[in-house]
Amino acid sequence: VILNVFAVILYVKRNLSLCYKMSTPTSEIMTRVEVLSEATLSDANRINNEFMGTTGKHCCGCCSYAWCPDSDSEFASNYRKRPEQMNLTAVAVGKDDTVIGVLKLSVYGVQRNFFEAGLHTIDPGEAYVEWVAVTKNARGQGAGSLLMQWAETTARERGATTITLGVVSGN
Repeated sequence: VILNVFAVILYVKRNLSLCYKMSTPTSEIMTRVEVLSEATLSDANRINNEFMGTTGKHCCGCCSYAWCPDSDSEFASNYRKRPEQMNLTAVAVGKDDTVIGVLKLSVYGVQRNFFEAGLHTIDPGEAYVEWVAVTKNARGQGAGSLLMQWAETTARERGATTITLGVVSGN
């Protein structure tokens, strides 16, 4: 557990050779997980803004994220500046073809934005889950589990032996 002035962050490291149990996706709501695309950028941003704005999270411990949501153009710009990040972000898509969850993964050696790079330094052989969010209506139905399975598979394909997730106080 790392304690700083503004937040308590628990870093959970997991060796990718270990097994773990996650909830089974409910077929009534889930259809697939796919890599983020230009077509799903706006939906991914909507979910990120909903997650950050409704959970009481604060930037630097004082300003609510709800006060400064990313516009679609800002969100898309971050991916267009770092195209490899698009391949490291996945969306969970519901049966009605709506995006119901998003996970952003980073791996050692791939450029990240200033804010993300400042929160966690990625070591060689590590993959780091920057953030994961599922819409309120889809929670508890397996979308997050499928996204984490995608992250593990992607991390392995990129040569990572460890996957790390930072959990901020209040999650």
